[in-house]
Amino acid sequence: MLFLTLIFLILFIFYGIYEQKRITSLSNAVQLEKEFVFDRILEIQGKSLKTFSYDYSYWDDMVKFVTSPDKKWAAEHIDVSLDTYAANAAWVYNLDWQLVYSVNNLKQDDLLKELPIPKDAFGSLFKHLPSCHFFVNTPAGLMEFWGATIQSSVDLQRKELAKGYFFTSRLWGQSYINELSRITDSSVILSDTENIPIRLKKDAIEFSRIIIGGDNHPVEYITVTSTSQAVER
Repeated sequence: MLFLTLIFLILFIFYGIYEQKRITSLSNAVQLEKEFVFDRILEIQGKSLKTFSYDYSYWDDMVKFVTSPDKKWAAEHIDVSLDTYAANAAWVYNLDWQLVYSVNNLKQDDLLKELPIPKDAFGSLFKHLPSCHFFVNTPAGLMEFWGATIQSSVDLQRKELAKGYFFTSRLWGQSYINELSRITDSSVILSDTENIPIRLKKDAIEFSRIIIGGDNHPVEYITVTSTSQAVER
């Protein structure tokens, strides 16, 4: 009896270790899947803003607009496109970084007339690539930015000298965060600290993402929490 009891005890211990490893492996797989899906959705959400900056920046009419600004043309082509691309603001600059035109639908004409980054940082945005992507904490709130060099319509590869710069932006307000939470079926929280103390349920998964500014430094952090029946803590 003592021998059998010892055998059963050993088997029970080994079974417990096996089950713990299996659950841990399953939890890790679910976590990776959740993170992958969230990153893809975040990429898809930002694609329209990127497309706005990219498509409108290699266009002969935009090249002409940089040197000969026409407010009527801008209103008919830039202003009306904000809603089309789910954007909140746009800026056009010439090669000397002088503002040619700006528009926003956030009622922040004074605070967002110029691109909300230091003037001495403008030149570094296109140091290596003809496009840039960054975030800035503005008076209106956290905003996502896509920028691209303005080129002629035939210069799809953007190998010629730039004619100017075009920027688009979207506010990451509470309504956007709520929508992101709904689409990803998770709780999304923005914070200026990397780790937010959250009381996790036993079936919860948590991960974070860093939001990078124009100077390549973190400006905020995204904390994502979701649940899965396959996970137990």
